[in-house]
Amino acid sequence: MLFVRCLFIFCTITSCDLLFAQKEITVKDIWQDYTFYEKLLPNFKVQNDGKHYTVLDWNKIKQYDLTTGTATKVLFDASAVKNNSDFNGRVDDYTFSEREKKILIKTETEQIFRRSSKANFYVWDSKKETLTTVSSAGKQRYAAFSPSAEMVAFVRQNDLFFKDLKTGKEIRV
Repeated sequence: MLFVRCLFIFCTITSCDLLFAQKEITVKDIWQDYTFYEKLLPNFKVQNDGKHYTVLDWNKIKQYDLTTGTATKVLFDASAVKNNSDFNGRVDDYTFSEREKKILIKTETEQIFRRSSKANFYVWDSKKETLTTVSSAGKQRYAAFSPSAEMVAFVRQNDLFFKDLKTGKEIRV
Protein backbone atom coordinates (compact mmCIF):
# COMPACT_ATOMS: atom_id res chain seq x y z
CA MET A 1 0.00 0.00 0.00
CA LEU A 2 2.86 2.35 0.84
CA PHE A 3 4.42 1.55 -2.54
CA VAL A 4 1.20 2.56 -4.36
CA ARG A 5 1.03 5.88 -2.49
CA CYS A 6 4.67 6.64 -3.25
CA LEU A 7 4.16 5.73 -6.90
CA PHE A 8 1.09 8.01 -7.08
CA ILE A 9 2.98 10.95 -5.53
CA PHE A 10 5.96 10.40 -7.84
CA CYS A 11 3.73 10.33 -10.95
CA THR A 12 1.86 13.46 -9.83
CA ILE A 13 5.06 15.44 -9.26
CA THR A 14 6.59 14.26 -12.54
CA SER A 15 3.49 15.11 -14.57
CA CYS A 16 3.27 18.58 -12.96
CA ASP A 17 6.87 19.29 -13.96
CA LEU A 18 6.10 18.29 -17.55
CA LEU A 19 2.86 20.25 -17.53
CA PHE A 20 4.51 23.48 -16.41
CA ALA A 21 7.67 23.12 -18.49
CA GLN A 22 7.66 26.05 -20.92
CA LYS A 23 9.95 27.46 -23.52
CA GLU A 24 11.76 30.60 -22.46
CA ILE A 25 10.39 33.74 -24.13
CA THR A 26 13.05 35.79 -25.88
CA VAL A 27 13.15 39.31 -27.26
CA LYS A 28 13.53 37.75 -30.72
CA ASP A 29 10.23 35.89 -30.25
CA ILE A 30 8.45 39.12 -29.38
CA TRP A 31 9.92 41.73 -31.74
CA GLN A 32 11.60 39.91 -34.61
CA ASP A 33 9.51 36.79 -35.21
CA TYR A 34 6.24 38.29 -33.86
CA THR A 35 5.39 34.90 -32.34
CA PHE A 36 2.75 36.30 -29.99
CA TYR A 37 0.96 38.66 -32.39
CA GLU A 38 -2.68 37.96 -33.19
CA LYS A 39 -3.42 36.84 -36.68
CA LEU A 40 -6.46 38.87 -37.71
CA LEU A 41 -8.42 39.40 -40.85
CA PRO A 42 -8.97 43.15 -41.27
CA ASN A 43 -12.59 44.33 -41.63
CA PHE A 44 -13.82 40.82 -40.84
CA LYS A 45 -17.55 40.94 -40.01
CA VAL A 46 -19.64 37.87 -39.19
CA GLN A 47 -23.15 38.01 -40.62
CA ASN A 48 -26.37 37.37 -38.71
CA ASP A 49 -27.01 33.99 -40.33
CA GLY A 50 -23.92 32.59 -38.59
CA LYS A 51 -22.81 30.93 -41.84
CA HIS A 52 -21.04 33.79 -43.61
CA TYR A 53 -18.60 36.60 -43.00
CA THR A 54 -17.68 39.65 -45.07
CA VAL A 55 -14.40 41.33 -45.90
CA LEU A 56 -13.60 44.63 -47.59
CA ASP A 57 -11.28 43.84 -50.48
CA TRP A 58 -10.28 46.51 -53.03
CA ASN A 59 -13.53 48.49 -52.75
CA LYS A 60 -15.65 45.35 -52.85
CA ILE A 61 -17.54 43.82 -49.95
CA LYS A 62 -17.15 40.10 -50.45
CA GLN A 63 -19.09 37.40 -48.63
CA TYR A 64 -17.38 34.14 -47.61
CA ASP A 65 -18.57 30.84 -46.21
CA LEU A 66 -17.46 30.56 -42.58
CA THR A 67 -16.85 26.81 -42.65
CA THR A 68 -14.92 26.55 -45.91
CA GLY A 69 -13.53 30.07 -46.36
CA THR A 70 -14.61 30.15 -50.00
CA ALA A 71 -16.09 33.29 -51.55
CA THR A 72 -19.84 33.01 -52.08
CA LYS A 73 -20.72 36.38 -53.63
CA VAL A 74 -19.92 40.08 -53.86
CA LEU A 75 -22.39 42.12 -51.82
CA PHE A 76 -21.14 45.52 -53.02
CA ASP A 77 -18.83 46.48 -55.85
CA ALA A 78 -17.88 50.16 -55.94
CA SER A 79 -16.83 49.99 -59.58
CA ALA A 80 -20.31 48.81 -60.60
CA VAL A 81 -22.16 51.79 -59.05
CA LYS A 82 -23.60 53.99 -61.74
CA ASN A 83 -26.52 55.87 -60.18
CA ASN A 84 -24.60 58.23 -57.86
CA SER A 85 -22.29 60.86 -59.33
CA ASP A 86 -21.05 61.99 -55.87
CA PHE A 87 -19.53 58.61 -55.00
CA ASN A 88 -15.78 58.48 -55.65
CA GLY A 89 -15.60 54.68 -55.91
CA ARG A 90 -13.50 54.15 -52.78
CA VAL A 91 -14.78 52.30 -49.69
CA ASP A 92 -13.02 52.95 -46.35
CA ASP A 93 -15.42 51.00 -44.12
CA TYR A 94 -18.97 49.68 -44.00
CA THR A 95 -21.75 48.76 -41.59
CA PHE A 96 -24.76 46.56 -42.15
CA SER A 97 -28.30 47.43 -41.13
CA GLU A 98 -29.88 45.16 -38.53
CA ARG A 99 -31.43 42.84 -41.16
CA GLU A 100 -28.42 43.23 -43.47
CA LYS A 101 -30.55 44.47 -46.39
CA LYS A 102 -28.75 47.82 -46.49
CA ILE A 103 -25.09 48.77 -46.12
CA LEU A 104 -23.75 52.08 -44.82
CA ILE A 105 -20.66 52.86 -46.90
CA LYS A 106 -17.97 55.16 -45.46
CA THR A 107 -15.67 56.97 -47.89
CA GLU A 108 -13.29 59.95 -48.10
CA THR A 109 -12.42 59.59 -44.41
CA GLU A 110 -10.62 62.53 -42.86
CA GLN A 111 -8.95 62.20 -39.44
CA ILE A 112 -9.88 64.91 -36.93
CA PHE A 113 -8.15 63.70 -33.79
CA ARG A 114 -6.46 60.45 -32.88
CA ARG A 115 -9.64 58.35 -32.72
CA SER A 116 -12.21 60.47 -34.49
CA SER A 117 -12.88 61.21 -38.10
CA LYS A 118 -15.43 62.58 -40.51
CA ALA A 119 -16.39 61.11 -43.85
CA ASN A 120 -19.00 60.95 -46.54
CA PHE A 121 -21.56 58.20 -46.06
CA TYR A 122 -23.75 56.40 -48.57
CA VAL A 123 -26.50 53.81 -48.20
CA TRP A 124 -26.45 50.78 -50.51
CA ASP A 125 -29.86 49.15 -50.82
CA SER A 126 -29.15 45.62 -52.01
CA LYS A 127 -32.77 44.96 -52.98
CA LYS A 128 -33.10 48.04 -55.22
CA GLU A 129 -29.37 48.14 -56.05
CA THR A 130 -29.22 51.89 -55.44
CA LEU A 131 -26.64 54.05 -53.69
CA THR A 132 -28.04 57.05 -51.80
CA THR A 133 -26.00 59.94 -50.41
CA VAL A 134 -26.65 60.42 -46.69
CA SER A 135 -25.88 64.15 -46.84
CA SER A 136 -24.36 66.42 -49.45
CA ALA A 137 -24.03 69.39 -47.05
CA GLY A 138 -20.65 68.31 -45.67
CA LYS A 139 -18.87 65.35 -44.16
CA GLN A 140 -20.53 63.47 -41.32
CA ARG A 141 -19.49 61.68 -38.14
CA TYR A 142 -20.93 58.71 -36.22
CA ALA A 143 -23.42 57.70 -38.92
CA ALA A 144 -25.69 54.80 -37.95
CA PHE A 145 -28.87 53.11 -39.13
CA SER A 146 -32.10 53.21 -37.17
CA PRO A 147 -33.32 49.73 -36.13
CA SER A 148 -35.73 49.65 -39.08
CA ALA A 149 -33.01 50.94 -41.49
CA GLU A 150 -35.44 53.57 -42.76
CA MET A 151 -33.33 56.41 -41.33
CA VAL A 152 -29.67 57.25 -40.78
CA ALA A 153 -28.56 59.41 -37.86
CA PHE A 154 -25.30 61.36 -37.98
CA VAL A 155 -23.42 64.34 -36.58
CA ARG A 156 -22.23 67.29 -38.64
CA GLN A 157 -20.57 70.36 -37.11
CA ASN A 158 -21.64 69.26 -33.60
CA ASP A 159 -25.34 69.07 -34.57
CA LEU A 160 -27.38 65.87 -34.64
CA PHE A 161 -29.22 65.06 -37.87
CA PHE A 162 -31.16 62.21 -39.35
CA LYS A 163 -32.09 61.44 -42.91
CA ASP A 164 -35.34 59.73 -43.78
CA LEU A 165 -34.36 57.32 -46.55
CA LYS A 166 -37.93 57.02 -47.84
CA THR A 167 -38.55 60.74 -48.33
CA GLY A 168 -34.94 61.89 -48.69
CA LYS A 169 -35.44 64.65 -46.12
CA GLU A 170 -32.58 65.60 -43.83
CA ILE A 171 -33.77 66.85 -40.45
CA ARG A 172 -31.72 68.68 -37.82
CA VAL A 173 -32.65 67.56 -34.30
